[in-house]
Amino acid sequence: MERVRAALSAARRLRQLLPEEHAPAPVEFTPALVSFVAFLGIASVTLSIVTFQAVSDATTLLIGGVVILAAAYCSVRMTDGVDSLWTAGLFVHLALTFTFGPVGVIVASTTQAAAFAARMKQGWFRAIFNTENFLLSGLAAWVIFHGLTRTNHGVLWGALSATLAATVACAVNTALLAAVIALASHGKVNGASVFLRSMASLILYNIGYGWGAFGAVLLYHAAGTVGFTTTLLPIILLQGFLVLLARRIRAQELERAQHTMEREALLQQAIDASDVERKRIASDLHDGVVQTLAGLALSLAARGSGPTEDPQLLEAAGTLRSSVTDLRTLMIEIAPPDLEAGGMDAALRKLLEPLPGKGIAVELEAATATHIPADKTSLVFRVAQEAIRNVVNHSQATKVVTTLRLVDGTLTLQVADNGRGFSPDDRSRRREEGHVGLHLLNNAVEASSGSLSLQSEPGHGTSLMLTLPC
Repeated sequence: MERVRAALSAARRLRQLLPEEHAPAPVEFTPALVSFVAFLGIASVTLSIVTFQAVSDATTLLIGGVVILAAAYCSVRMTDGVDSLWTAGLFVHLALTFTFGPVGVIVASTTQAAAFAARMKQGWFRAIFNTENFLLSGLAAWVIFHGLTRTNHGVLWGALSATLAATVACAVNTALLAAVIALASHGKVNGASVFLRSMASLILYNIGYGWGAFGAVLLYHAAGTVGFTTTLLPIILLQGFLVLLARRIRAQELERAQHTMEREALLQQAIDASDVERKRIASDLHDGVVQTLAGLALSLAARGSGPTEDPQLLEAAGTLRSSVTDLRTLMIEIAPPDLEAGGMDAALRKLLEPLPGKGIAVELEAATATHIPADKTSLVFRVAQEAIRNVVNHSQATKVVTTLRLVDGTLTLQVADNGRGFSPDDRSRRREEGHVGLHLLNNAVEASSGSLSLQSEPGHGTSLMLTLPC
């Protein structure tokens, strides 16, 4: 009883060392998929019965099965998004297959499928298919290896036979998996393409496992269980290395994700602080300098329009009124007052208002009072402001079209001009010169799960497109 508890405790500690795996999506059963897996089940059981040959060395079989079970349970994904599992148990699978024939295939297939199902939370249907797949690919490998080595026992010939058998096993396994993927996707996934990609990535190390498995056969014939077990020790060490490597990769990925989150949080704080400061500056200008200059302009205009008209005072009053207008335009750029009250469309009109005076025709397509969530309004305005500023300062355009839409929770803002455009080299040079406004805005947009794209060609104008979930 104490030994059982110790074994369970060791298993729990091992489980804690392994990278966490999430259950795959539920299987969508279709008549074609179920029929195919049922056919594979009949074929694998029939072939196992027909080719079955009893063996007397249960000890070596048991050792090999335990090693496969442990190695398969400790299988890892070297990176997220890769479906292939890395396990050194495939070597032992082939070693049992070449050494003990169909019985070795049955032991290896059932233990490996059971370990995958327990570790990867695959469910009963995937576990059944994996068992069938392992059985059929293993039996195919044994038929090739046994048929080629039955009459010729040379070492070189045996190595070549193992190479061919491992290649066939990999091809059968990959073909069946590709067929199931194609059926489960209702034909949306090309099975042939999956097969070719998988074979290209798996064939080399499967061939290497085939050579190693043939070495295990030679050692077993020379030293029995001791010789076979000797070949398993480096496999166990290799699997341990794979687990540690996967843990380090996962830790690095989590660290990068944490750094990205911190960077995005700091960027958002900087944007928020900038907005607060802009509003404070605009408020100070409005309540201080603008009011003073406006009052002074009225006073000078009144004095200059007295009984004796004074042209100099009237000119000074006009200059002050022009300065007040410029300051109010600057205040709108710093902290637009219409974002919350009138909507983004009103703010865009304010931004575009000065352009006709600069010889640039404007066209605005936006629904009246387009209200955007408060946490996105400032970002949208900054993007529009930077785009329009670039049109005025750099494009030499005669027309700019601004489009704002909010459809099904997705906002799109496009600012397109008919200016001179620019090449990628021009953009790189401007960035080196310190013009990084759009680059910084792009970081803020990505932090809000949006995208910012810029298209331009020399002589064909420029189009900036913002897409943002709201």
